[in-house]
Amino acid sequence: MLHGIKKLAKSATINTEPEDAHYLDLKNKLDVVAASLKEGLKSMEKVDTDLSKSTTDVNRFSQALATQYPESDDLRTQVKETAANTDHLFKASATSEEKLSRHAVIARSVRAYVAEIDMLSKEHKAAASSKTDYELYKSKVDKLDSKEKTSDEKASRNLDKLEASKSTYDSTLAGVVSHMEGLYAKQQEMYHSLYVAFWIMHKDRADAFAERTTAAQDFASKNVDEVFAKANAGQERPSGVGGVTEGVKNINVETTTVPTESGYEVKATASDPSAPDLVYTATKTVTP
Repeated sequence: MLHGIKKLAKSATINTEPEDAHYLDLKNKLDVVAASLKEGLKSMEKVDTDLSKSTTDVNRFSQALATQYPESDDLRTQVKETAANTDHLFKASATSEEKLSRHAVIARSVRAYVAEIDMLSKEHKAAASSKTDYELYKSKVDKLDSKEKTSDEKASRNLDKLEASKSTYDSTLAGVVSHMEGLYAKQQEMYHSLYVAFWIMHKDRADAFAERTTAAQDFASKNVDEVFAKANAGQERPSGVGGVTEGVKNINVETTTVPTESGYEVKATASDPSAPDLVYTATKTVTP
C-alpha cells in the first residue's frame, strides 16, 4: 500500500504521455479526423430528419385535402391518388425500407470507425501507465548509481525491473501505434463513405419522392398557366410607382421641359401600354 502511494506521488511529477513523435502525430491526426467525421455525421442526421419531416408534411397536406375536398370530379380523383402515393412514401420513410436505408448502413460504418478512435483512450492510458513505471524505475536506478554505497543485489534487482518496465512500455507503445496506423490508413475511406452516404441519402429520397409524386407534379404543370392567369387577373395592382414597375413588364416614360419665370419645370409621365387608363406623373421645378 505504502509503495503504491509513493509511486503515485512520484508519478505526479513525471510527464506520463509518451513522447514518441510518431505516436503524438498519429494521436493528433486521429483526434482531428474523429472530430471532423462526428460533425459530418451530425449534419447528415439533421438533414435526414428535415427530409423525413418534409415527407410527413407533404403527406399531411395530401391526406387533409383528400378528406376535405367535397366535389366528385377529376380533381378529387387526382387528390385521392396523390394521397395514396404520399402515404406510401411516408410509411417507407418511417420504416426505412432497404432502398432508403443505404445511407444509414454506410453511416453506421463511419460511426463504428469513430467509436474505435474514441476507444483508443484506453490504450493511451495503458501507454501512459507503462511509461510512468519505466520512468520511475529509471529514476530509481539513476539515484542508486549516484550513491557510493549500494549493494550489488539491490542494484541488480532494480536494473531488472527497469529493463522489464522498458520492455513493457516499448511493447505497449508499439501496439497502440500499430493500431493508430491502421485506423489512420482508413481515414480516406471513411471520408469517402461519409460523402457518398450524404448524397445517396438525398438521391434515394428524391427518387422515391419523384416516383410517388410525378402524377401530382404533372397535373400541376399542366394546369398552372390557367390557374396563374386567373389568379393574376383577379389581383389588384400594387400601389405607388414602385408597385407599377413591379407589376408590369413594359413602362413608357415621357419627359417634357417647360420654361418658367424662375427657371424651368420638368414633368415625367409613366404609362403602361397594357393599361392605358393607368398613368403616373411627377413634376419638379428646377432653378438655375
